Amino acid sequence: MPKMIALMMLLLVPQVSWAKKVYSPHAEQGVLELETQTDVVFDANPAKDGFTKHQLELSYGLRDWWSSGLYIVFEKPGNGGGYAYAESKWENIFVLSAPKWVGLDWGLYAEYIWAAPSSRKSDVLEGKLLLEKRIGHWTHTANLALKQTLASGEGGPFLGYAWRSRYAFQAIELAVEAYGGLGAINRFLPPDRQSHLVGPVLTMEPFDDFEVELGWLMDVNAGLAYGNLKLNLELEF
Repeated sequence: MPKMIALMMLLLVPQVSWAKKVYSPHAEQGVLELETQTDVVFDANPAKDGFTKHQLELSYGLRDWWSSGLYIVFEKPGNGGGYAYAESKWENIFVLSAPKWVGLDWGLYAEYIWAAPSSRKSDVLEGKLLLEKRIGHWTHTANLALKQTLASGEGGPFLGYAWRSRYAFQAIELAVEAYGGLGAINRFLPPDRQSHLVGPVLTMEPFDDFEVELGWLMDVNAGLAYGNLKLNLELEF
């Protein structure tokens, strides 16, 4: 019964494709995951305020070193209107082995994004380096990302990052997360045009195999009142 309730929540709650998520370099063979990611934008610009994407992900641990997932994505503009199909995605996480003296878990993330023809956007290829270090109750995770639009005349690739420092209690975990986009690697954007979000995130597990993440990520350039509201739900089978 608890899993049925969680499944209903996953299917009914608005979802997001470009939701803010920090990826760990881990894979569990034989584990099926259903995940949603909600990321609502609060912005001083009325055209951007309330912008939402709707994403549902199904992933599976093919090996203890390889997890693969498929997404379907819908977008809802900030100035009103309903959801429209935007893109599909294929995600892969590869866990890599490292010498013990390194003291880090690490891996690679690869993703291909197929844009909907109606969106008039190009397909995108994205890669990430995943790093993680456990120190006592703390787990520190870093993602370094390169994102390339597959269209003639496009610059790039674009450099981004994600960071999480999480402290584990018995029933919940508290974290500080940060996300940013710096621009093309050969020509960074001016600081006031870069994207930087940072804020607290609460993670809890109401029952076995069901995880909830809730957080507020402040827009560093715009101030405390603006940023992204984050809600991620994950159910394992």
